[in-house]
Amino acid sequence: MSVREVTRAYANSNQLDDSDGVAIETLNSGHPASEAELQPDDVIRAVNGSPVTDFDEFMRLYDESVDAKQTSVQLDIRRDRADITKALKITYDAATNRDVKAEHHESPSTQNHN
Repeated sequence: MSVREVTRAYANSNQLDDSDGVAIETLNSGHPASEAELQPDDVIRAVNGSPVTDFDEFMRLYDESVDAKQTSVQLDIRRDRADITKALKITYDAATNRDVKAEHHESPSTQNHN
């Protein structure tokens, strides 16, 4: 999935109360984010209960989950002014012990991770 920081302008145009979190821009079928039924424009507000304030915090929290070999990451999502929770499944490669379905970062404005 590709995500972007939630700017004040983005928050205003999407009727969000604040600019915390990261917004999902695109999803790839067959990857954990699409399997977790995440959608474009969902805003990830927390990872495993820890608040996400920006992209760097999102990546730190996600990487901590992967480093701890968690098989599921809880994401608190804001979708259309409703708060929901989704579980993102993580599958590990036996040789590398890394998330086998993770994607790589695309660009500074659109950050990509799954």
